[in-house]
Amino acid sequence: MEELTLRLDCEKWTKYENLENKKGVINCPECRKIHTINVDKTLNIPINHEKINRKQIEIALENLKTDNINFKIDEHFSNLKNKIDLHAEELIKKINDLRIEMIEKIDQRKTEFYEVIKKSGLGELSEEKFTKEIEQIDDLFEKIEKERYYLSEIKQMESKRDKILEELEKNNFEEKNLTGNFFGNLKPTEYKRKIRVSINIKEIEERENKKITCINTLKGHTDSVFCLQLIDQDTLVSGSYDKTIKIWDLQDSKCINTLYGHTHWVYCVQIINQFTLASGSCDNTIKIWDLLNNKCINTLKGHTDSVFCLQLIDQDTLVSGSYDKTIKIWDLQYPKCINTLDGHSHWVYCVQIINQFTLASGSCDNTIKIWDLLNNKCINTLKGHTDWVFCLQLINENTLASSSDDNH
Repeated sequence: MEELTLRLDCEKWTKYENLENKKGVINCPECRKIHTINVDKTLNIPINHEKINRKQIEIALENLKTDNINFKIDEHFSNLKNKIDLHAEELIKKINDLRIEMIEKIDQRKTEFYEVIKKSGLGELSEEKFTKEIEQIDDLFEKIEKERYYLSEIKQMESKRDKILEELEKNNFEEKNLTGNFFGNLKPTEYKRKIRVSINIKEIEERENKKITCINTLKGHTDSVFCLQLIDQDTLVSGSYDKTIKIWDLQDSKCINTLYGHTHWVYCVQIINQFTLASGSCDNTIKIWDLLNNKCINTLKGHTDSVFCLQLIDQDTLVSGSYDKTIKIWDLQYPKCINTLDGHSHWVYCVQIINQFTLASGSCDNTIKIWDLLNNKCINTLKGHTDWVFCLQLINENTLASSSDDNH
């Protein structure tokens, strides 16, 4: 930028560095005979303004090349693979199969990032395209207008790029102690749940009286808020009886996006990966949302009544429970239902993954059923509650907690 030459009122040319970071009236940097120039007016002379704009765009486009971000993604995921390999050396005999599975997950997530880049349009702007378009324009003011458009588009692309890189940093490998079957976890963004028209964020103060204080109220929904999940430490998702899903910025305490598409109450939300969300509704459908572009990319149809609960088995497999008394298993890669579990005699209110091959479900028939997902059959029915089973929580692989309308 410093080497760029600009025209002066005295018809001479000077380098941009001679005017950079200067304001107001200064002595002419080129003439022996002392006279003054106005820096701001000089920079805004049309021919100078156009040259500065062009140089800024060339620099920005060079920085915005997808090769740069692709290199960072490759480097980031290569580092993750190296960490896994170092940890695997100590356990290779026991956990080789698990290592392979985790490497596949890294490659899958890497592919997801490439897909996000493709969808975001980062590769659509290029210096070659800009130069071709600008050289076809003869009018100087039209060139400036075109350059303004490019600067605006570049800012949008830079914002998308920064969001992708921010999400990239959330992928980590965490080592576990070398005991039992522990190897480590690939840790992407996680989510969670909650209820009512205004959302109260609770802060537990460590005092003697254990007082709980509301520190903020997020308002925006027009009917009951039925479910919540956390995208990251600063971002929350909510589903409501007003048929919408809202994305909240917790730092600024405001709604930053609203997802429209369901035609009835939204009962549940479930994170799929950093950029994708699933939602279940009283309109009998499950919708898959692209959080980067804030739009529905798929609608899963199959249930004949309200979808009340969702859980993810793995990145490609989703479980749903419904008022139609069934549980459905969905393939997210080729969006379709691949299995239906029948057995409950009333609404399915909650599901809980026990492990990759085992699922628990709670129902308004007062029972909890344990399902073998390999053979798609019920292997146990837990009886004890005398009213509807509302929620399930896994404590460990051998212990399940449940709560019911029977007050227990």
